[in-house]
Amino acid sequence: MRAVDPAYRLESPESTGGAQADLYLGDGLYGEVEINQPGDGLFEDEIAEMLEFLEDAEGEGRTRVEKVLKEARRVICVRVLGGEEDMEETLAGIDPLWHWLFSTRPGLLQADGEGYYDANDLILEESW
Repeated sequence: MRAVDPAYRLESPESTGGAQADLYLGDGLYGEVEINQPGDGLFEDEIAEMLEFLEDAEGEGRTRVEKVLKEARRVICVRVLGGEEDMEETLAGIDPLWHWLFSTRPGLLQADGEGYYDANDLILEESW
C-alpha cells in the first residue's frame, strides 16, 4: 500500500501479536484490520456464521462462495471507520488494501449489506 501512497501505515498494539492493527492514511484512521486463522477462537465462528448465511442464498455464485469458505485458511476482517471523512472517500482510501489482497491471495471479499466479490465483480448478492 505504501507503493500507492507512502502515507499509509498500520499500527498494531504489541499485545495482539500482529493479528490486529489500525489502518491509517496520513492522520486519518480508515479501518481496523484483524487476521483470524484456525485455532484462534474466532476463525471457526466466523466461517460457520458466513456458511449459515449462505443456506438461504440463491444463485450460481453460492457454490463458489461456499467452496472458498470451506477451504479458507485465514479471514481478514476490516471494520471500515467513516470518521469525519465522507464514506466514499474512506472506502476509496481502503481500496489499495483490496487490490493488494486480490493480487497476492486467493479468496473473496464479503461486504455487509452487499454480498461477495471476486477481484472483478459482485458474484453473490446479499439477499438474506
